[in-house]
Amino acid sequence: MSESPETPEERIARIRAWARPPYRVVDVASTEDAGSETLNSGIANPSVEAPANVDTTEGGGTVFHNAGDAPAGTTVSRGAGGVLGWAEILPVFWGAAWTNPALSPGVGNVMAAVAAVGQIPTTFGTYSYFDGLNQYSGGDFITWGFDIAAPPLVVSTNPPNNPFSLNDVANEAQALYNTPDLGPGGVDNVYWSLMMVFMPPGWNPSGPFGEHTYFTDNAGAQIDYAYVSYGTLGQITQTFFHELVEALTDPHGDAWQVNPRNANSWNEICDACATTTVWNGTTVPSYFSAKDGGCLVPSAPPPPLPAGDYQIDQVLKVQNRWISEVSGPGTPAAPGRWVLPEYEVVSMIEQGLATFYTDVDGRRAEVGVERWYLKTVPDDFGPNNLDNLPSI
Repeated sequence: MSESPETPEERIARIRAWARPPYRVVDVASTEDAGSETLNSGIANPSVEAPANVDTTEGGGTVFHNAGDAPAGTTVSRGAGGVLGWAEILPVFWGAAWTNPALSPGVGNVMAAVAAVGQIPTTFGTYSYFDGLNQYSGGDFITWGFDIAAPPLVVSTNPPNNPFSLNDVANEAQALYNTPDLGPGGVDNVYWSLMMVFMPPGWNPSGPFGEHTYFTDNAGAQIDYAYVSYGTLGQITQTFFHELVEALTDPHGDAWQVNPRNANSWNEICDACATTTVWNGTTVPSYFSAKDGGCLVPSAPPPPLPAGDYQIDQVLKVQNRWISEVSGPGTPAAPGRWVLPEYEVVSMIEQGLATFYTDVDGRRAEVGVERWYLKTVPDDFGPNNLDNLPSI
């Protein structure tokens, strides 16, 4: 009997469960000079706010024409190489600082923010941050996006150099790849296609804030990896999705690039854009859309409930430990009982779109956000705590 496909809610619950400590910690230090024959152009640090110089696309989305964004007449071309399309990501947090659960932003904050950018339909609607990449499919049927393939891996050894270089990251990526039980098929017996290395606080890049490239293993396979420097949560997620979008469309520097192409310092579709915005609570970069003639961020889906004050009286837990869904009675603005994934309620609270509360025996308790999950504001009455509510 085949297993049912994972729902969006199950996927988010899985990633959020992985985001909680204790984390998988290993001690793997690179010892060989791997070299790095190819590298992309990396990114700058654009504003995290989206100015008003925009157009609205016909299919739903925003096209930006701000300073640093692709000028009129920008074009793209595809080389002989293939696209990645979908990435199974192995998240690697390099450095002893990541083992500290009090680090902010820490592993959990990063994982939760990344998970919030859905690449599959949710109850917010059918939009995806990756919808604009369909134009780069070349006539093939490609599902664009990513999944987190395994729980986050924390490498407790620190990078050997500060400032660090792409070559340092290449050495560590190869060391992890060649370590028994950590290479493809060895991390929880799952396949991954893109290693995303998050650098620790205090270590600065000698080059750009983030880069993606690849190395070739002994069998001739091209192994894709990227690094993301430490900064604010917005800078980290902006860089993560910048490198991810480019790895999906130009993994080896020979697929989709903005003209004029560059075989060494790759001129890719995020490099042509400076504007960033917030998508479902997470800072993301715009990317160049040849179809729209500008830097695009597809429309974030509308909230699933209108503005209002909503009671939560039931919860659904994963492994009887972590809340994955919440439910409550309808209101005049939203008649009928509602059920939502936890992450959507978190997003609505963080964006100020609605308020939520519990009410048991006339004792109301406000529901807020603790890091990346829902939490009842403490009072002296246990039954109205979210964890004590009946199951959906």
